[in-house]
Amino acid sequence: ELFCQPSCDLSINRLASSNTSGGRKQQELLKALNFPAHKSGDAFLQHVAKQQEEVVRLGECLQISQRALDGLALRQEHQLQVEEHVHISAARDRQQVEELIPVMSEYCQQTTNALGQSSKTRQLLSEWWEQPAQFLVPWLEYDDRNMKEWYEHYLTVATALHHQHIQSY
Repeated sequence: ELFCQPSCDLSINRLASSNTSGGRKQQELLKALNFPAHKSGDAFLQHVAKQQEEVVRLGECLQISQRALDGLALRQEHQLQVEEHVHISAARDRQQVEELIPVMSEYCQQTTNALGQSSKTRQLLSEWWEQPAQFLVPWLEYDDRNMKEWYEHYLTVATALHHQHIQSY
């Protein structure tokens, strides 16, 4: 009965044979696993184990690549958010500058006017300091005001400027 078996089953290359009923399916499996037909069947399990190790290694590489891609996508998203915030901040800065320029121009004009009046007030105070007897003659007037009225006017203007200066901060 030993001699009843086909020679292809006895050969070392029996995996290369497709004569048996399961031979075609076996050949398809060997081809799918890239197992060379000329190798012995004893090397098949070792080849499958190596293939399995390669699949695990490729899966790990795929996970690492996916994490890297996710990290890059997150960085790109953060970059877009940063650029959007920069754009919004720049627009707000332009808007604030446009709003503040007229206010600053008005304050500069007021300051210029105050400085112009300051020199006149300084001159009047200097004259008053040199001639304190003017309080004794309330009937003398300068620009339709006597000394007491000028003094009260000075106090009012100085107090208003002081309050305006404090409010600007």
